Amino acid sequence: MWFRNKIENPMITIVLDDEKGSVSFKTLHARTELLPRIENGEWKMTVKTLSSVDVVQNATNLQIPKPDVTEMLEKKLKEDLQKRLEQVVKQSQQKFKTDVLGYAEAIYRKYPKQWYAKKDHWDEIFPEIETEYDLNVKILKPGEYVRHRQ
Repeated sequence: MWFRNKIENPMITIVLDDEKGSVSFKTLHARTELLPRIENGEWKMTVKTLSSVDVVQNATNLQIPKPDVTEMLEKKLKEDLQKRLEQVVKQSQQKFKTDVLGYAEAIYRKYPKQWYAKKDHWDEIFPEIETEYDLNVKILKPGEYVRHRQ
């Protein structure tokens, strides 16, 4: 759903390796853009996301309002989101070999001539498209959260 901009306030929980417990976030806004390009005859895709989240539960001893803690959590969220997106791309390209992500549509919009020249071979091209990620996750109102420690 991230690829199609149909995500509706999902909850994301990250477990921190170096901190006992987890932090849960509610996604307030998520926007994904597919940015195709052709380099040396190879088709590539950049998945660009902008997401804003709120902390809804902190089951750690972290002081989330501190800028360095907020920055660390944003980095962890970004890593978690990238792993999820990579998994979806891998399954779509390798396991199912079906473009449910909208790559063809994005390529057609930017490169209509190149798309028409290659569209009959899309089943062979799609699994080979290299995907890069440009993710931006921002924690809003980091000082307002419910803290639960067990």
